[in-house]
Amino acid sequence: RCLSTLIIERCLLTSLNGLQNLLNLRKISAASNQITDFQPFSLPLLSHIDLQNNRITSLSSFTMFQSLVFLDLSGNPIDDNGLGITVQLPELKEFKANGSNISDPSFVSSIAPNVVSISLLFCKISSVKNIQLLTNSAAKLIYLDLRGNPVNEQIYPDIGNKQYGSDSLSEYDSEELYDSKYPDSVDIRKKYRKMVLSNAKSEIAYLDGIKTPGKGEKGILPPSKINFQYIDVQSDFESSVSNQQQSIQCDLSDSFESEDSLLCSCGMQTDPKRKPPNYQYP
Repeated sequence: RCLSTLIIERCLLTSLNGLQNLLNLRKISAASNQITDFQPFSLPLLSHIDLQNNRITSLSSFTMFQSLVFLDLSGNPIDDNGLGITVQLPELKEFKANGSNISDPSFVSSIAPNVVSISLLFCKISSVKNIQLLTNSAAKLIYLDLRGNPVNEQIYPDIGNKQYGSDSLSEYDSEELYDSKYPDSVDIRKKYRKMVLSNAKSEIAYLDGIKTPGKGEKGILPPSKINFQYIDVQSDFESSVSNQQQSIQCDLSDSFESEDSLLCSCGMQTDPKRKPPNYQYP
């Protein structure tokens, strides 16, 4: 059977070129290498890319991955110029670039018009206006997390001295719960969140890890529970995501049986029993 999952982490890789013939490839995890921008190539089934902690500066390398659902570029030096591509990624549902040099998040909605979850923790965002441009144009956005940026550094006291790469951040089921823990900054926090959400084009259920009032009361998973990491692109994808406000679970374990995964971590070994968790998305 053709290889569908490739995990090759911490191996000093500098490029993904050379994978063009792996036409059944659906997932690449190549975190913590030295991968730089590479010449675009097509992998028609590729839905998941994890390139955390590499040296990517532009999305231009990914323009031919038109089935891409999940992209994680956290810890890469990509900035606003690197987001300036003219090709859309129409299937992209989750985009992460935590700890990057991005200062204007509004570019994301033009690149990924159907994006559902955006995480840009500990970046360089300093303008509420640019955030509003994003929320006013992202028609399907449900999760937005921008904590640790200059624009809100005084708003979320629990962030404290945390930075990219530190422990995961907490999630809260309501604004009231968060406000009860951090009452000193309630007024400025409410003002900021109202500015971000007031003219949002979508029903944003979680802003900065905190559930928004009256949104997502039924069937919306907290951010840490969503999972876009596996998808069988040969299935009827569009019908499965038609209802944005429902939680859907698809067990794809049968699709990943047998020797279709390859684990490479400063070495190489087959991992025939490796199976994905349930695929979930809002």
